[in-house]
Amino acid sequence: MSTELSKKIIELRALGHSYNEIVSMLGCSKGTVSYYIGTDQQNKTKTRCRLYNKNNALLKKIHRFYSNHKNGQTQNSIDRTIKQILYTKIRKFGDGKFMFTTDELLNKIGDNPKCYLTGRAIDLSDSKSYHLDHIIPKSKGGQNTLDNCGIACRIANLSKSEMTYDEYISLCKEVITQHEIAHTGNAPVSRL
Repeated sequence: MSTELSKKIIELRALGHSYNEIVSMLGCSKGTVSYYIGTDQQNKTKTRCRLYNKNNALLKKIHRFYSNHKNGQTQNSIDRTIKQILYTKIRKFGDGKFMFTTDELLNKIGDNPKCYLTGRAIDLSDSKSYHLDHIIPKSKGGQNTLDNCGIACRIANLSKSEMTYDEYISLCKEVITQHEIAHTGNAPVSRL
């Protein structure tokens, strides 16, 4: 509350005005008048608030959970941040052009995005952890379209490089085979 308002309330009360007269003169509530001139009202209010918070601790936590999502950001600001990140990634994917919108991409990857190469969960707010990949590389005729766009964790996309999906899977099988031969002396039983 304003210290100027509290001074006016105290002055008017000292002049003998009633609570109702002070309310009509200052345009404040009766509770505000009572808070400043009532007997020990400020301490009563503090005690009542402490008791309410103690008895409703779970409500306070629930409110905090919904209103202070991720480092004090609200869900709306998180969504805006993710859209800004995706906007930049789409522009880079399309060589400076926008071939599809962030909403179209979000619709494609769903609520729980996963790397299309590894199946790892992707945190859209961590822009350095994932890439938008040309499923068919541009060097092999792939286009900057939504159908040719896959979301991939950074390490998988870097290892895929200019390979097609099938070439990449074939390489991964060779790596597994070589690993098992090197460590066991036997060729692996095909699991893939």
